[in-house]
Amino acid sequence: YEYSIDGTTWQLSGNFTNLTPGSYEVFIRDANAVGCFISLTTIEILPGGYVTGTVESFSITCFGGNNGSITISDPQNGSGIYEYSIDSGYSWQATGIYTGLVAGTYKVMLRDAITPTNAVLLENVELTEPESFTAIITASSISCYGLTDGKIHFAEPTGGSGNFDYSIDNGFTWQSESDFTDLVAGVYVLWMRDTDNSICKSYLGEVVITEPQLLTAIALTTPSSCNGINGKIIVVSSGGTGGYEYMLTGYSGWQYSNEFNGLAPGTYTAEVRDANACETDISDIVIESIAGPDIVDVNTTPATNGQNNGEAEVIANGEATPLEYSLDGINWQLSITFTGLPVGTDTAWVRDANGCIAFQEFIIMQTIEGIVEVSVDTLSYCLNLPIIMPIEARDFTGIASFIIELDFDPAILTFVELLNENASLNNGTFSVSVVNGTLQIRFSAYSGSITLPNGEQLFSLHFEGLAAGLSNLNWNLLHCNIYSSSGDTIPSIFTPGLAEVLPIPVIYTDGNGVYCEGDTLTLHAGTLDGQNLNFEWTGPTGTKHNNPEWQLSPLGVNDNGAYSLIATNPELCNTSQLVTININPKPNIQIGYTDTICFGQQLILDPGSGYVSYLWQDGSTMQSQMAYEEGIYWVQVTDTNSCKASDSVSLVKCNIEILIPNAFTPNSDGLNDIFKPIFSGFEPGMYSLTIYSKWGQIMFTSTEVSTGWDGTIDGVLAPPGVYVYVISYAAPAYVTRALPSPVTGDVTLVR
Repeated sequence: YEYSIDGTTWQLSGNFTNLTPGSYEVFIRDANAVGCFISLTTIEILPGGYVTGTVESFSITCFGGNNGSITISDPQNGSGIYEYSIDSGYSWQATGIYTGLVAGTYKVMLRDAITPTNAVLLENVELTEPESFTAIITASSISCYGLTDGKIHFAEPTGGSGNFDYSIDNGFTWQSESDFTDLVAGVYVLWMRDTDNSICKSYLGEVVITEPQLLTAIALTTPSSCNGINGKIIVVSSGGTGGYEYMLTGYSGWQYSNEFNGLAPGTYTAEVRDANACETDISDIVIESIAGPDIVDVNTTPATNGQNNGEAEVIANGEATPLEYSLDGINWQLSITFTGLPVGTDTAWVRDANGCIAFQEFIIMQTIEGIVEVSVDTLSYCLNLPIIMPIEARDFTGIASFIIELDFDPAILTFVELLNENASLNNGTFSVSVVNGTLQIRFSAYSGSITLPNGEQLFSLHFEGLAAGLSNLNWNLLHCNIYSSSGDTIPSIFTPGLAEVLPIPVIYTDGNGVYCEGDTLTLHAGTLDGQNLNFEWTGPTGTKHNNPEWQLSPLGVNDNGAYSLIATNPELCNTSQLVTININPKPNIQIGYTDTICFGQQLILDPGSGYVSYLWQDGSTMQSQMAYEEGIYWVQVTDTNSCKASDSVSLVKCNIEILIPNAFTPNSDGLNDIFKPIFSGFEPGMYSLTIYSKWGQIMFTSTEVSTGWDGTIDGVLAPPGVYVYVISYAAPAYVTRALPSPVTGDVTLVR
């Protein structure tokens, strides 16, 4: 480009200096096409100096704000009346203060209001603003219904001073942490602000924290059928966060399938969890059991004479009705009865509404000619004895099996067992069942048939009596059949019987207990139902007593033990009971070494310790008593078994007398073989016996009253002759001496 301020002279530079005052029209043209030019403006160069001023500016505080300002102050030169512009002279105003400015570049100019051409560009002012607030917002909704675990996070915040506060409630509350946790479901309005300049805020939008619906589940069950383990549970769930998994507590781990198969009858608990691991459970889920059909029995009617006229009635139970019946498992009917059946083995099939099937074989027998007689006896038994009823048969020939039923009164009898007493029937097997007083007996030979002589006993039936009375024994003829080895039914005659149960004595006994030696006891027995009875007692030593009462007195320790009583009525039925008595020995005491004791010295009388009580003749209850006066003393003691004993002693005046033999014959004949004094009345103390020869030689000495001289010297027989004795003894002062001590004399040894 080329520039000109007069339209004539052109230059490459746009700067013109050293101009004189005046008007200048400013042009610009294309240097390569000088004919192309335009007039830009007319500038007036004023005489007397150019206008000047001072520019002050303040940038925007917050991003997007409009609080920037420019102030033009201290204008100089010109007329003194000025106008101001910040848009390169496009618009002017009389004041130099500009506020409410946004960020941008402003060309600040000043001009003389009187001479508008005296204008000057004071400064290009750049008003700036901080960077905008930004942050990456992440949010986590509620994991499970009812929880408060929602989260909002402000990540990578930028802008402003770099220090921020955050709000999720539309600026109502603020925090410096960028994480907000434990949030409930709802709409959150997000803001962030400059911590250093809290008026600078930025709206970041809204975040919705959602909450899943309540996780719920129901269980659908299919019962176990046909006695199998084929129950099923289907868990239907809703709510939560999807991605369900299922578990049957204690039976399976977590699985994605909501179906559990192959379950046995019982009670189960199912658990469900969603993608957020929220869980719920269903307890007390019951798998019912629908049992398959059960064939109770197949009642058959034999064919006769080889015709196809047998019948079968299938008795079955089942929960899933209706039941259907078949003999081939293919063709089914609702009726339980099948007719027109030939002799042989068939199979009964039963099917319930669930398709469960049970089957059981049965046999159609054949009735042919011939008569077998079976009879039961008429007998009487006591109520407390086993009742054995023989079953006899006649014309029991070629029999392979039989089924017989005998009715009895269950109030009188109870069946115990069948007693097979016939060795011929060991070639077979018995089965017995009892239902409401009907005894059914089945027998089947292992092979071939069995023949018994006429009148021979088949077996016996063991009953026990329940009450006295009569019980008819009647054959249930509709269910009594005897079969040949060919399977044919043999005609038969059944003779009934009678069982008489006789009453037994009902008695009482009295006398059981614990007694003391020396007590008096009477055993008692009697009837409780008024029967006329005979009583027989048997003691522990075998002693018998035929009377309802038995006097046992005084009791000794040998009477201890069990006493058996047998009571017999006129029907010779008896009852027994035991009476047990325990006899404690009475105390054994002694208060003196003899019944009579010399008085004159103090004597302690003591029956011994360990007794519960003591009673003396003077009423004292102490264990011992001091006795020193003439008289009778006694004591009674009681032991821990309440058994009593007593003892007494007499204190009397005492004399001591001596009988001294004058000769003895030590010839070992047991008569007068020993020389010694005999004391009576009192046992002496300080005793000694010395024997001397006639020359004064000591032949024998003893200090024991019981030891005398046997006529020997150091084991050698002393010669016959006269010997001298000296006897010394001592006695208490209260004992009267017949001879004073010492006593001397002589004794003759005779051989």
